[in-house]
Amino acid sequence: MFLNEQIVRLQNNDHALPPIALNAGFTSALYDLPPIGLSDLSEVSLMNRMDTKYFFDVGFLPKLLSEIKDDYFVLDMDGLRCIPYESLYYDTPNFDLYLQHHNGKQNRYKMRYRRYANTDKSFFEIKLKTNKGRTIKTRTPVPGIYPNLVEQATKLLEQASPPAPTELIPVIWIAYSRITLVSRNFSERVTIDFGLNFHTPENAVHWDSLCILEVKQGSATRHSRISEVLKQMHHYPQSLSKYCVGVAATYHHVKYNQFKKQLLQINKIEHLHALSHTSASCSNS
Repeated sequence: MFLNEQIVRLQNNDHALPPIALNAGFTSALYDLPPIGLSDLSEVSLMNRMDTKYFFDVGFLPKLLSEIKDDYFVLDMDGLRCIPYESLYYDTPNFDLYLQHHNGKQNRYKMRYRRYANTDKSFFEIKLKTNKGRTIKTRTPVPGIYPNLVEQATKLLEQASPPAPTELIPVIWIAYSRITLVSRNFSERVTIDFGLNFHTPENAVHWDSLCILEVKQGSATRHSRISEVLKQMHHYPQSLSKYCVGVAATYHHVKYNQFKKQLLQINKIEHLHALSHTSASCSNS
């Protein structure tokens, strides 16, 4: 169980940029994209949507961003394009929500506090994955992130009908950097998450080389330029939940058979990326 001082300490951590953010090719490709402001994102909020996910080595990002620069805007907040995110996820003491996903249950929930660290704005959010494959998100503003559920969060939970607030406890803190893209016709939003850090009261896992990209559309049948480019680069849609792989990687007593393949792929990405950088450092020395 998280203590309040642990939550405060995690929120006060400096958000060091992931190593890829210091790469000149990445920075150049990212800032070649035309900017869009936060107020314009309301046109493509997509709180009821279809999601398509990919994950791969962050080393592919400079080429990917260069290939789609004529098709997307990038969220820019006072010159910042890698936005720091923090989330505290809730589950029951027996990890019922995690196990619903693991066991393939349809109509499953995730609950979390989310804080946008650069603006210090926080929300409590409920995500429902329906049996039609749609993601429906509801949220309410909250004063901050706490180990307990504040009144606004409790009211939202009572309206949404997932497990009762008294059955929920905070189980994992996830922090990362996010790039948000918006298609030029405002029909699609793309999020790119990297520099992932997972913390529980006892464990911590850091994945610097993993990139998780999510294409969010009102309908999965819509054309997506970024999906086309990913296919050309031999990256294909794969199921992945940051919450589930984070729990599987940090809580060693929970069942994780259904996520073993993803964990092996992630560890391979981290290992090969580290090897390539070690080789590059040796050749330059």
